[in-house]
Amino acid sequence: EKPDAAIIDILMPGKDGLETIQAIRRVRPDMRIVAVSGGGRVGPRIYLDLAKQVGADATLVKPLKIEDVRAA
Repeated sequence: EKPDAAIIDILMPGKDGLETIQAIRRVRPDMRIVAVSGGGRVGPRIYLDLAKQVGADATLVKPLKIEDVRAA
């Protein structure tokens, strides 16, 4: 099955979320991508702005509220 959407954390071990978003866009340009971040040391806004630039459709700041996830 092919999912309709992906929720991607920006700060992950191995491949970071920005790389993951770019990889998804190459193979599934139609997939809805929601990027999430708690921001680490610098705060989430920098990371989430970058996520939008590389292809995220929506961004959310952790901690997540279920109603915000559903809306995104």
